[in-house]
Amino acid sequence: MNKPTPCDVLIVGGGLVGASLAACLARDPALNIVVLEKAVLPVSKPGGEQNTTLHPSYDARNTALANGTCHVFEQLGLWQTLREQATPILQVKVSDKGGFGRTQITAEAERVRALGYIVENRWVGTVLLEHLAGCPNVTWLAPGEVTQVQFKSTHVQVSAKVGEKALQFQSPLLVAADGAQSSTRSLLGIGSTVTPYHQTGIVTTLTPDRPHHHCAWERFTESGPLALLPQTDNRLGVTWCVETEAAEALLAADDATFLKAIQGAAGNDAGTFIKVGKRYSYPLALTLSDEQVRPNLVVLGNSAHGMHPVAGQGLNMSMRDVAALTQTLFAARELGENYGDLKWLQHYMALRGWDQNNTVHFSDKVTRLFSNANAVMSFARNSGLLMFDVLPGAKRFLARYAMGRAASTTLPEPPLSQGQGAPSINTGVHSQKAVQ
Repeated sequence: MNKPTPCDVLIVGGGLVGASLAACLARDPALNIVVLEKAVLPVSKPGGEQNTTLHPSYDARNTALANGTCHVFEQLGLWQTLREQATPILQVKVSDKGGFGRTQITAEAERVRALGYIVENRWVGTVLLEHLAGCPNVTWLAPGEVTQVQFKSTHVQVSAKVGEKALQFQSPLLVAADGAQSSTRSLLGIGSTVTPYHQTGIVTTLTPDRPHHHCAWERFTESGPLALLPQTDNRLGVTWCVETEAAEALLAADDATFLKAIQGAAGNDAGTFIKVGKRYSYPLALTLSDEQVRPNLVVLGNSAHGMHPVAGQGLNMSMRDVAALTQTLFAARELGENYGDLKWLQHYMALRGWDQNNTVHFSDKVTRLFSNANAVMSFARNSGLLMFDVLPGAKRFLARYAMGRAASTTLPEPPLSQGQGAPSINTGVHSQKAVQ
């Protein structure tokens, strides 16, 4: 085995969170960043043909980008491009199927341009990957996965299989951002608590017979929540959470049967649905890592906290984590200290603990409260919705939370680094420079 290749940060997982962290850290040109990604992401082929294989993070799902997340992308210089295929949310209507409770939040009342923006994950991935392709201090290696990790006194040594090659890396910081089923987390012996919701998320698009007017609908049913999100071309992005057995039948149904079923769940507020796109599905569970930091290690994104999509806070909370981790690393570097030291990583957790805890518990409790046919629970949730609608302070708190203003998303300026970072890596395998 050759001598380990040094790098400043090694990120395992090149999904939305891992790629966003790489982009944030790459603002410091003295940092050498390696991203190790298990999947070979879509790249241009000769003649313009595209590899359309979907990465789990860059799939057909829609993401509601909170204002705080948009702020991060704006600081990276990516928001104008992302905005080309993003649809603003000007109002959100929340209701309970068959119940009296409902509430409405508007951008006008909150004095913001938009409450958030809906964008397809694959478009975010395209923009991020093109940006990283132009970052000379980011090396993307795929397909690659970690095979062994050894913790030293001041750094971590990682063995990996990249393509057909066995490689070693040495870094002050290893970031595990390879998803809720993180193989890196398992390899390190870090357990996780998985609480299944016994629901499946059905993802698709609908075309209604009337304009959506940039409105998002969150509809709660006895089997789970249904989100209708405004998209381009007057489409509605759908995330429908239903009991797993029912999901299998809905996925197998013909379009007419599916449209009738979802119309019955959604009601007529968004109009009559006249067309449905291809359907995808994924199981829903709350997955929490037992540890998020160790010396020279951070567990990030869904690897740290995989949540139910009901509140649309999964990626948004992770982006607040990314901003705080960037702040922490740059602060340590400004002082000339080892940012992989446990005291700095504990400082990062101190910044993020309150927001993470509140967001996870809010999402979990809302899911359980609004996925229940019990009459008492139904009355409680309808009363709660009514309370939010008549109490301006409560509604403003909810809106602020939904817009991602629960924590800072301001990226710091890169430190005035004295070093030039680690040497660049040339392995002969697929690198980010090939991604267009």
